[in-house]
Amino acid sequence: MTNRLRVRSSSYGVSTRRFESYSNRRDPASQHLASTAVRVAATAGFGGDPPVATVGRAHTVAMAAWQDFEEAEPEFAARVRRLFDAGRHKTIATVRADGSPRISGIECEFADGELRFGSMPGARKGADLKRDPRFALHGPTFHPQEGKEAEWPGEAKIAGRAVSAGSLSEEADGDSLIADISEVVITRLNPEATLLVIESWTPQHGHRVVERE
Repeated sequence: MTNRLRVRSSSYGVSTRRFESYSNRRDPASQHLASTAVRVAATAGFGGDPPVATVGRAHTVAMAAWQDFEEAEPEFAARVRRLFDAGRHKTIATVRADGSPRISGIECEFADGELRFGSMPGARKGADLKRDPRFALHGPTFHPQEGKEAEWPGEAKIAGRAVSAGSLSEEADGDSLIADISEVVITRLNPEATLLVIESWTPQHGHRVVERE
């Protein structure tokens, strides 16, 4: 399979409020849908130094708020949000205590410039995120229709680290979490439906496009 890489760099100011160091460069093609679960560690930047969950402390990968991404790539961000808002139920990958990936159902929302989600008391994904905040979030899944492949909108994924934002609400127990984002990906087809297109954005590298035959 041949990869043809087109890169459009984005002018993006790095915020020291969100991160202090750069590392863990990754190939956007590794974000292909078929490898999301088995490569969850790579998708969320797993490996290397122990994770850091507190905003303002050093991270091992670059992080951004959802609003930072929207300001850097408004058109791409709008498409990612439409794909996430197309269905209520999403899928999140977290890291078990033994280092293996866990896949769980979840809901999320975009509010006040942040990507937010939560975890109910006793939920295993919540325990995972308290121990290791790295995650990979997959939007709703829609399969291309035969004969209408060019109309397939694609699928979106967001990877990063979960930062505690306190309780869900006064009425509901559980933890509210805000996403520090390390990577955003859309997997789709080109207009002719002849190539797989992987679009990705990271704070350190901006917007990239990979086409695969």
